[in-house]
Amino acid sequence: MIKTIINEKIDRCKAIIDDCLIDSIYNKNEVLTGIVGPMREPLGQYGSSGYVKMGPFIDDTDGKTPLTTLTIAQADVKLSKNNATFAQKSDVTACAHNENGWYNVFLNATDINTAGYIDILIDMDGALPVKRKFKVTAGS
Repeated sequence: MIKTIINEKIDRCKAIIDDCLIDSIYNKNEVLTGIVGPMREPLGQYGSSGYVKMGPFIDDTDGKTPLTTLTIAQADVKLSKNNATFAQKSDVTACAHNENGWYNVFLNATDINTAGYIDILIDMDGALPVKRKFKVTAGS
């Protein structure tokens, strides 16, 4: 009984933490649909395109040094739409370093063609894996 109560409290805490994280998507340096937060606000409308920031990419040996010279290709960026199997992103654009281990990742209309949740995973050799969750809204 006590274990069940503790697990429920842990789950509530995880949900609160997810709600507090804030991510953003940019299209030519303009916010597409405003600030986005996991499970709360939209990444963009499906069928749109734009940039998301992924990171920080941190050295997996010391756990603190930002990696600024990674070559992150299309095949390295995996997407999961509504908990489906991960697959590489459709857009062929490589990721560009922004600052302190954060990279700009371009997603095209095919990448964002399903309303619901999208998980983005990048797992590079020498770096800790980076995963973020966004919400894609249906067009009006």
